[in-house]
Amino acid sequence: MTCVPSVWRRRATSKPRAPSNAYDANADESRYLLGRDHRATHEAAFLAKSESLYGMKGVDLPSYEPRLADTWKAYRADHEDKRFTGELRRELDNITFPGERAAAGRDTLSGRLPWAVACLLAAAVLAALGLRPRLAEFR
Repeated sequence: MTCVPSVWRRRATSKPRAPSNAYDANADESRYLLGRDHRATHEAAFLAKSESLYGMKGVDLPSYEPRLADTWKAYRADHEDKRFTGELRRELDNITFPGERAAAGRDTLSGRLPWAVACLLAAAVLAALGLRPRLAEFR
């Protein structure tokens, strides 16, 4: 189970229901994975919330991810493709600024990941260099 792509960064206040449904669907996914006793309940809740977000009808858990990938690929090829509806579709149809559509389909962390890794490595090296004199006291 995966949640739908996130495109609510720019209009979080205009559609407060969509991000909260996405977080709830993510929580249902976690409950599904952790709680074996109530899996059917959590699966149904996840699919209901995902349908409100993404709008694919008649989907069960095994077919959800492949259909999600197919409809998203079709939309990216043709923005007039109407294979999905829901909150996500309303947000995508409401794109008004140049470059906004490209930003909506792109993960915001992908460009920052190399910098985050470099900063983490630099912090580890500097910490080791800073601790070296203190550790030498114990020899």
